[in-house]
Amino acid sequence: MYFEDYKFRKADINFKRWMYNDSTAEVLTELEAKVNDEYKEKFKENLYFYPTTKDFTIDKFLTSLLGFHELFTTTLALDLIVIDHLQYFSLTKADNEITEITKILREVKNITEHYNIPVILISHLRKRGKNNGLPSHEDFYGSGNIAKIATTAITIAPDNERDNLSKSIYPTFLRVVKSRVGIRPNYAFLVDFDLKTNTYAEEYEMYRVNEMGQPASTPIIEEDKPKWARI
Repeated sequence: MYFEDYKFRKADINFKRWMYNDSTAEVLTELEAKVNDEYKEKFKENLYFYPTTKDFTIDKFLTSLLGFHELFTTTLALDLIVIDHLQYFSLTKADNEITEITKILREVKNITEHYNIPVILISHLRKRGKNNGLPSHEDFYGSGNIAKIATTAITIAPDNERDNLSKSIYPTFLRVVKSRVGIRPNYAFLVDFDLKTNTYAEEYEMYRVNEMGQPASTPIIEEDKPKWARI
């Protein structure tokens, strides 16, 4: 695994404590170190982390990516790049916020087009009212261009009414709000997240979503699903 800084400390903190963390940033730093150490041993040369630094701009990210390319491999042989998250990038304030975010999005898309490497770019969502339905393409924080430039945009939202606290199961809606392969935003997929194993279930249910973003009360039966969604 690749780290810019190897000076990490071990932390005695689990995922659940981290998820509900209200402590200092130092606790999170220790947790991140423990996670990095664990994955370093598990995945060895198949997973690389790049920690963010102060004033982390898109230009610094691109420079680090090219530096990794020159140091570790003759070709940029990466299967996937995950950027968590868009709002971590520092803005230079040379332009307005929307213009700068759009520049970041275009540079990230250039990585995919130039190197043929898929990129998952995570973004915060604007806060919504409790009864405002599932997030749409308009709810990405920062700029409406996020969904416009992305090839595929997926929003994730909890279904709190179906939480099973005793078993640590948290049903979660995934909604494809932008797709260039024909998946329409009037569908959402409900899948269980298991907090004990930190995994999503393989099975899911498909729901229709109305114009207000509200999912139907019952899932779509198998014969009524679009062909691409049938088992």
